[in-house]
Amino acid sequence: PRLAEKLSRIISMTSASANSPPEITFETTHGGLPILKLDFDARTPAEIDLERCVLRLSSSNGKEVILVGTAHVSKDSAETTERIIREERPEVIFIELDKNRLEKLLLNRSLGEREVLKKTVEKIRDIPSALKFVMSNLKDVPGFVYQLGGLIVGSPAGNEFTKAIEVAGDIGALVVLGDRSAEVTASRVMQRVRYGSKEKRREERRRREKEKKEKTLRNPEERVREVAEKYGCEDPAKVLKCLKRILSAGMNVALPPGEANEEEVEEEVEEEEIDLNDRNGGETSSSSSSRTTKISAKDLEVVRQCARKIIESTRKEGFKGEGAFSSSVFLDASNSETEKDVRRTILDERDVILAHSLHRAAKQAGPGVHKIVGVVGSGHVPGIKRIFTRLNDTSKQSESDVLISMLAKEEERHAHDEYLNAFPQDVDAPDPARDMAQFAILFGGFAYLNYKKPAVARRVSAMFFGAISVVAVGAANVLVKVGQLAEKLDEASHELRMHEKIPSLLSDEANSRVLRTARIRNGVRKYGDTAREDEF
Repeated sequence: PRLAEKLSRIISMTSASANSPPEITFETTHGGLPILKLDFDARTPAEIDLERCVLRLSSSNGKEVILVGTAHVSKDSAETTERIIREERPEVIFIELDKNRLEKLLLNRSLGEREVLKKTVEKIRDIPSALKFVMSNLKDVPGFVYQLGGLIVGSPAGNEFTKAIEVAGDIGALVVLGDRSAEVTASRVMQRVRYGSKEKRREERRRREKEKKEKTLRNPEERVREVAEKYGCEDPAKVLKCLKRILSAGMNVALPPGEANEEEVEEEVEEEEIDLNDRNGGETSSSSSSRTTKISAKDLEVVRQCARKIIESTRKEGFKGEGAFSSSVFLDASNSETEKDVRRTILDERDVILAHSLHRAAKQAGPGVHKIVGVVGSGHVPGIKRIFTRLNDTSKQSESDVLISMLAKEEERHAHDEYLNAFPQDVDAPDPARDMAQFAILFGGFAYLNYKKPAVARRVSAMFFGAISVVAVGAANVLVKVGQLAEKLDEASHELRMHEKIPSLLSDEANSRVLRTARIRNGVRKYGDTAREDEF
């Protein structure tokens, strides 16, 4: 009895403390007997970090750097980011954003994801408005695609960054932006695709002719099923059927009668689930045309569960430097020069920029900074690790090795500075004189044809502008269909959220707190730039 009394007193005192470790919990039985519950993870810290996609590095001046590999449309990534920052309580938080993307992200959160989506869909409601959107808002298309992906998986794009900024405001940490401008990245991609090295293009054409092997489009249904099986989705055939019904309903495309039938899905759903498709007082229309007017929330739930598994699996693959979710998913072969250029611009160059920005943040940190948490896409982690480790190598070396290392670092700094330019240095620069000469020859030839044979010239002109119109209208029509899909996905996602009683991922109060208290600084600049990095 005396031991039980002492234990009860210790438990009551410890349970009142806010510093008790999470592995220790305090409970009581129905009879009021206190219980001390110990729940320790048998895994090593390294195994736990690997499971959570966390990498720990050390800078040359003794700062601990903790990288969190994320997926940008992953609810688990946002939760892991918040948990790591609250556990580690760093003085600096480094995120894979630039100033423009950050401002847009916070603006979207303050307006509300649904309101932002509604405004975007209104801009592509019909073909004329979709053409105008493409001409004037082309840079917003990737963000719209991310938003569409967020609707499928049930998590706003970039939510891990918002969580990082929110927690930074709570703990008083400084947020450092470590990525280059998205406009610069898009410009470099376009320049490489448009003006890329002609010699490389000729070599690629010769290789293709020699091999006589063209890329062939794989059966999309077969590939979706393969991916679902690879990443452990339950019943890939069911996932495929649900996905087809979602696309059919979202884009108003009729499915064959057998595939439009939802009875199989309804029978397999657990009894406690509410039929969220029944909006007519329990009367369900049997016609396939009525089913294509909206997206089934149950179909979305099936696809969402599979999509989350795929995203989390690919996040871990990217963290380990394994696998690549590229066009090889749908093509028999995928190793073109264009894809290499795109990968180099979007991934490899930004690895260098992120690693140098992180290195600079650690190097300039004062004695009061002990920890830095970096929140980056998991695919960047292997490259950042390699470059950051090389920049902070403090091992003993011979004089010749030190000289070689210094030269290598200097060359890498030059490469870093070049990657911040809008036009790549390795690309054939456009020749205005040559372009003007080609245009003059083309225009002169057409004028001569119009002078000699005006009827033929009119037919050629009509065919040319007709082809352009067909392509433009076709692209705009696809964009309109995608907008309809996004709108209906949002409705189905909202129904699921209401049914599951899931609160908004970022409340208005949290938004105001983020904007009011977060200290944010841009950490990207060229090495020769001595401008002061002001907070904003």
